[in-house]
Amino acid sequence: MTSRRSLLRRIKLRYVLFVALLLSGIIPFMVSSLVLIVRDQEVLENKERGYLISEAGTLSREINGYLVAVRRQLTQLGGGLLLPPGPPVPADRLHEPWVAGYLRQFQHDNPDLKALRVFDTQGAGLSPGNLAGPTEAAMNAAFDQARRQHTPAYRLVSSGGEPLAVLAVPVGAGGSPVIVQGLLRFRPIEEAL
Repeated sequence: MTSRRSLLRRIKLRYVLFVALLLSGIIPFMVSSLVLIVRDQEVLENKERGYLISEAGTLSREINGYLVAVRRQLTQLGGGLLLPPGPPVPADRLHEPWVAGYLRQFQHDNPDLKALRVFDTQGAGLSPGNLAGPTEAAMNAAFDQARRQHTPAYRLVSSGGEPLAVLAVPVGAGGSPVIVQGLLRFRPIEEAL
């Protein structure tokens, strides 16, 4: 009992009050800080999510605009092949002497275009012939889809880590359509990365 009294004598009231006031200030501060941290983290996550959705929408519009422009160019190229007088059979028309130079010039004027193929619906026509396995498979799949559905077909492929897009566009109607295919550097993805 005497040890208790001596302990109480040593502890002065001001120290007890100091500790009590310190704890009464620290505990609410810590609780409110934890609540604010959790809430701020949710706010930041929602803002980041909104930003990423906005960026994805912008990238999607850029990709769509890019593909529409390339599709328009390939359609004009196909129209330029079918319009001049010549053999009625597309496979014969594609082997006219002026066609190879026309295609070379088109590819030269479009630096994003890595390869260009023009076929009739039976698969006869002009092809670079030096495409890698996955690239050739993607181009063949796009050709088959464009031929079956009579609508443009797209495929994405990677060659050596470079993002590429395959676009196959049917041009012409009736009995003599051709399918113009382009293998192009996928510039919007390169710029985004």
